[in-house]
Amino acid sequence: MGYNARSRVGNEKFKLGDAVLSPDPEVLATGLVPATNYTSSARYEFEIENVFQKSWLCIGREVQASAVGDYFVFDAPFAKTSIIVVRDRDETLHAFHNTCMHRGMKLLWDDKGHAGNLRCPYHAWTYATDGRLIGVPERACFPQLDMATNGLREIALASWEGFVFINLDPDCKQSLDEYLGEFGTRLNGMSLGSYSHCVRLSYEVESNWKAGFDSQCEGYHVPTLHKNTVREFLSSKDNPYVRYDWVEFAGPHRSGAVPGNAEWRPSVNKPVQSFAMAQTAQMTALEDSGVKQDDVGGLAQHPGLNLNQDPLWTNEHFGIFPNLIFHPTSSGWFTAQFWPLGPGRHLWESRYYFMPPKSLREEFGIAQVTAFTRDVLMEDFIAVERQQKSLESGALTHLRFSDQEMMPRHQAAVLAAIEKQILGLAPASATEA
Repeated sequence: MGYNARSRVGNEKFKLGDAVLSPDPEVLATGLVPATNYTSSARYEFEIENVFQKSWLCIGREVQASAVGDYFVFDAPFAKTSIIVVRDRDETLHAFHNTCMHRGMKLLWDDKGHAGNLRCPYHAWTYATDGRLIGVPERACFPQLDMATNGLREIALASWEGFVFINLDPDCKQSLDEYLGEFGTRLNGMSLGSYSHCVRLSYEVESNWKAGFDSQCEGYHVPTLHKNTVREFLSSKDNPYVRYDWVEFAGPHRSGAVPGNAEWRPSVNKPVQSFAMAQTAQMTALEDSGVKQDDVGGLAQHPGLNLNQDPLWTNEHFGIFPNLIFHPTSSGWFTAQFWPLGPGRHLWESRYYFMPPKSLREEFGIAQVTAFTRDVLMEDFIAVERQQKSLESGALTHLRFSDQEMMPRHQAAVLAAIEKQILGLAPASATEA
């Protein structure tokens, strides 16, 4: 490959159940991906069953249920389920299907809250925060009910660096630490909690989830699609197409360093933007750019970031399979997720984390940066919605990912390996990687 993609020995392997796989070599070599992967209902159902219901999925942050009795609810329409995450009396987090074991009523109707016990609003069956069934009105009317075996259905849950992950596979055998592999180890100890001011953006996009994911995994489109927005920040004379400084594969996951334009400075022709960015560092701000750098959390100095010590480094892109993008930056961090809702529709969610604002000026700066980011991303969404309609015409048989588009190309190779293993088209080892 003509791109600076690096991979340690054995680093390409990943587990799916008992099988040990490697990203599909044909997709990695050619970059060719069938267009029907983005339009087929059968392909969509395959990915839901064999990817989203068997992988570790990030559904929130521990701070959303920080105290005993705190809970939040995550609705997962792709799995036709709702999930409760609650902190037990021993301060352990649990995840349960949000379903009463009496007649299947949705147990909690609010998005978040606090409760001593979890009480069904239909017939008042009551559960402890560890899932045990502890109260049944007219208990004598259920002579065959075994209270001990009719607690809430638990879902595998684990945390990493404050992120809450669940695995919907009832036969889940792989721990989250094993799943994250070296990325989890490499990024341990990040001071993410220092950036506690969170802004959430979301949008239902009329495209396949992979098209949305792909659009945020490469810089090739920046000088064209984003010519009026972020091109000036990222595209430079030496690197006009925002080629990542490096790309690394780690099992089903991948990372890359996003460079910036050293010549960029806030423009006097954009006074509102310049004022706002002078109050709050933008997520992709470079050092010595005239933008304030407040790195109290020490995030940019973490030894797991910017391994090449590139002076033009603006942020790092970590693609955690299947649908999480995690971006640590010099001035905060942000995430993006792409939740499938159908063959041609997905929900995009992003959360941006800043230092808590200390003044109205800083609040204005955060609001402006958020609005600007929203506008940039809308350019992506408008594009992929039109791409989806074009793909559904059948005019294109294969997408072609270049050597510069190695992030989405690797994602496609991982999905292809899973497909071939499930369909029995490729051999898989049953030993540990």
